[in-house]
Amino acid sequence: MRYLTLPLAAALLCAGTAQAVDLDLNTKINIGVNAETSLSEQFSKLDANDDGVITENEAEANASLASMFDTYDKDDSGTLTSAEYKAGLRAQADQSLAEQTKAGAKAGYEATTEAAGKAAGKAKSGAKAGYEASKDAAGAVADKTKAGVSATADAAAGLANDSRKAAAASANAGVELSSKLAARFQNLDGNDDGVLTRREASANADIESNFDMADDNDDGLLNKAEFKVAANARAESGLLNSVFGGLFGS
Repeated sequence: MRYLTLPLAAALLCAGTAQAVDLDLNTKINIGVNAETSLSEQFSKLDANDDGVITENEAEANASLASMFDTYDKDDSGTLTSAEYKAGLRAQADQSLAEQTKAGAKAGYEATTEAAGKAAGKAKSGAKAGYEASKDAAGAVADKTKAGVSATADAAAGLANDSRKAAAASANAGVELSSKLAARFQNLDGNDDGVLTRREASANADIESNFDMADDNDDGLLNKAEFKVAANARAESGLLNSVFGGLFGS
């Protein structure tokens, strides 16, 4: 059998359960099945002179009741009737229940907030990790793409060079250069593709000055035959100047 202090009598009054109540009166009362009956018995125990009310002196027998006496005494009569006694217990029980509910709600809210904060932190960490992984993946793809573009450009340049070499070889077929001109052509042909670009020809003032005249097909390149024309044009120009100079004494 359980023994409860006076404040719990209010809860029993609301619940109507069968318990035992310790009123701190050096006596224990078996409440039984009906809480209303049990509270009436408690009231009777506190009402020492059996006059139907509990005075402040009688309430001193129970510290809990004494501390709440003025609150229970709604009509300020200095005594508690059975109705005031039971109503006070109900009010106290309601307040206690409300405080417990509020405390439970607060604890639940704080637990939920903490859980939400942890979940948000994990989500943020996950998002950051995902972003960094995506960034790394994107960087890797970009590097591969860049490498692919570079390789493609190199391949295209190689093909263009091969094509130019093949065309030059065809154009240069059967063209004979003196050893001196062959050496000059070889020195100017920096990439050894069999033709001279305007930039390569610029290393020799004579060839550069006759580039456009010698570029028979206007492709911006001089093959060996066209180079020979440019080289010989300079030589012929020098010869004519010498002949006319001798004739006219200039």
